[in-house]
Amino acid sequence: MMLRERLSRTLGLLDAPDTRTPEPGAASLLVLALVPVLALLLSGAIRAALRLDITWALGLAAALLAGTVAFAGWNGALRVRSWPRVLPALLVLGAVMAAVFRALYTPAFDGLVSVGGGDAGNHVALRDSFIQATPHIYEQFISFHTFTYWLEAFFGLDAFESFRAAFYAIPLLLTLCMLVGVLTITEDQGPERHAAPWLLLGGILAMSPMLFAILHYNQADGFYAHVFGLVPLLMGWACFGFFSSRLLRIAALLLAVGLLRYTYGLNLGDALFTSAVLVAVEAAGVVHSKRARLALWVLAAGLLFAAAFAWWKLSSLLPVKGDLVPPFPFKMVRGEAALSVLLLVLPLATRWMGLPLGDSAARLARYAGVFGAINASVQFLCLQLGTPREYYLIKYHLHGAVLLLCATGVVLSALLSHVLARWLRRQGKPAHAGLLLLAGLTGIGLFNLQGAVKPYQDSFKERRSGQAPWTYLVPLADREGWKRIEATLAREGAGFGGLLAPNWPLMNFMNAGLRREIADEPLLAGWRQYQQGLVREGPGLCVFWYATERDFQELATFAKDNGGAMLDVSRALDSRPQKQCEEYSARWDARLPMRLCHVCAPKQAQAAHP
Repeated sequence: MMLRERLSRTLGLLDAPDTRTPEPGAASLLVLALVPVLALLLSGAIRAALRLDITWALGLAAALLAGTVAFAGWNGALRVRSWPRVLPALLVLGAVMAAVFRALYTPAFDGLVSVGGGDAGNHVALRDSFIQATPHIYEQFISFHTFTYWLEAFFGLDAFESFRAAFYAIPLLLTLCMLVGVLTITEDQGPERHAAPWLLLGGILAMSPMLFAILHYNQADGFYAHVFGLVPLLMGWACFGFFSSRLLRIAALLLAVGLLRYTYGLNLGDALFTSAVLVAVEAAGVVHSKRARLALWVLAAGLLFAAAFAWWKLSSLLPVKGDLVPPFPFKMVRGEAALSVLLLVLPLATRWMGLPLGDSAARLARYAGVFGAINASVQFLCLQLGTPREYYLIKYHLHGAVLLLCATGVVLSALLSHVLARWLRRQGKPAHAGLLLLAGLTGIGLFNLQGAVKPYQDSFKERRSGQAPWTYLVPLADREGWKRIEATLAREGAGFGGLLAPNWPLMNFMNAGLRREIADEPLLAGWRQYQQGLVREGPGLCVFWYATERDFQELATFAKDNGGAMLDVSRALDSRPQKQCEEYSARWDARLPMRLCHVCAPKQAQAAHP
């Protein structure tokens, strides 16, 4: 009992004495559901930071999180009560995922598409190098790679299946975080709280043209690590609103920033600056201990310095070029700015209207409002200074836009449930002028964001239609050909020597997914192979290539424009008398004939060439 009291005092170290700590409710169960994902992400960060074997890193991550959960549960910070309230939330989660699959899962492409970028295959090669040999690779942005590795290890998936599962886990986890926010805000409300999850569902579906288009494009152009950065960001946001203990809230901020650093660093400056502001606000609430308040001010200053350092490191990368589809930049900035103002004024506006949503809603709104404001400000400053609109600046909006959309949906659904309940009970009407102001800011923000992502809409509509002919989309992998290659290798007892194909994203991804050895220079190996037609021939190896006349014509066009030797290598392979070929129809277009050929060198030759 004495130990428990000491732990409780530790948990409330930064809270004012005699402060009533509200008990957590149904949201606790959803927070606990995030813990296994957190363990997988933390294992990658531990391997990158400490150079541990990935299995030992997962064991350490699991032990740390188990101790933290036990500590929080023992002290009442995580306690599941009112668990029947979780059932509607799970129904909402299922409905959202049904909408996600309907919009994004195109069976013709087996759920993943490409618009021409080869980054997906690069990430497979980076993942294999990180897990097996090089913990410091890719600036240690390895959370997505760790997550896909564990999916393959636990469920026996191949690279395509693990990338597909990880991509669709992103909207699942984002929705879970939003439901944590809604249930936390409405925990102490009356019967109206039951309407909030359903209002959130309506909000998500209303915003889906923007949210789904953003997710679609980032997957289709291969930006898996970048879009996966939404997971630690939204987890930190949800936990910051959930925990009533100031100590746990600050720990959630720091953990989220740490995981984002090991996921993707483009928006790390935004996250550090936001954390600095939030820690400073938390410091102002510590009135009982000057020492604790000073420590928090020092922490806030350190985070601010780290944000400046992150932006300084980013500045040297802004001229880097890349072939991307850019959103409309000023519409993006205006949309983010409007939603940021909405979230920052909303706690004051609801108190003025007699509809206070509580501390958790204020924290969630403040977190997203500050992050969105700084994200929009960085973009606006770069545009005003004439910074070239290249690769990294074009991608910069993603985290700010999605966080703002998610936070707006959560806070407004909780507010609307309160407003509707008052109207139905005729307990006095809230100030309509305030509601009109909030509605106006929401409309301005959503209208501009919808316009900003319009360049993504054509390929998104094609993906949603799910039918050929395809104008914008190409396959990320030939799943039928993949199966036939694996069957050939198993039948011959051979190793994979490489695949030649005219489709750059397909060739890079399939080679990376089928290859068993670690690639030298993972970020460059795929493109070199594509340009030069590099394959490995020798005893016990099979080499594959696509061999319709259409394929050779496409290779000839590429050679004319870019040079390289892949056309010559493919023609030479196709002229070999011992080749074997299989013909089938493309899964993404039944009218498209496919011809996959291979040659295998017999294993017996190993004796002659030791």
